[in-house]
Amino acid sequence: MNLSVVYQPAVSASTSAYRVRDNQGGELDWANAFLDGQRLRQLSPRSLRIYAYDLLDFARWFEPQHRPLAEITESTIVDYVRHQLEQDPKPTSQTVNHRLGTVRCCPRLGYLRCRGPVGMRMSPRQKQS
Repeated sequence: MNLSVVYQPAVSASTSAYRVRDNQGGELDWANAFLDGQRLRQLSPRSLRIYAYDLLDFARWFEPQHRPLAEITESTIVDYVRHQLEQDPKPTSQTVNHRLGTVRCCPRLGYLRCRGPVGMRMSPRQKQS
């Protein structure tokens, strides 16, 4: 499957203009749901674009495995990091860490670190209540 990020400027205010799609125009629902959630948080278009490319990188690695998203574990994340570090050119540590942060906060994925609404990080005070 050939995946890409597409920019659609004419979308509703609650929809991200950046969409992750396959080569036939089909949307990658889990990725776009995350992007739409970030749009609701009123993130800048630049932030949405960065998140879209983070999810694209993960999807290009994960989708060919034909595994359910719910099966993502810490081991899956470690394998994804290894995959990134084997690329030529190797991404910077900042890029790798940003991609991991995005993947870990995507609520459609089975493995979550962020437990707040739509990927929002929660403060220690919020976690206790």
